[in-house]
Amino acid sequence: MTADDIAKIVGGLGLGAGAGAVLTALINTLTNKGKSKAEAADLLVGAAERVGKMNAELDGEVRELKQAMDGIQIAMLKYLSEEISQEELLNIVKELRK
Repeated sequence: MTADDIAKIVGGLGLGAGAGAVLTALINTLTNKGKSKAEAADLLVGAAERVGKMNAELDGEVRELKQAMDGIQIAMLKYLSEEISQEELLNIVKELRK
């Protein structure tokens, strides 16, 4: 049932043009609120998708940083146990920072 149908029914019941106009205005307001809510929901969905993509990118960066930190720790242990020289350690750290 549309707003026009309701306005016709109200007019047919003899409530008068004033009451019909008020009812029609009320229905139009409610209809527009529905549109606004739908538009707001679309905006929220779009924002949520963008945040999801950003989180996925950040997760990837965090994984890469953790791997680099693990590599530096292993290199430090090798250096401390004299398996590699200080120069080799610095080269490993430089490579992992790229």
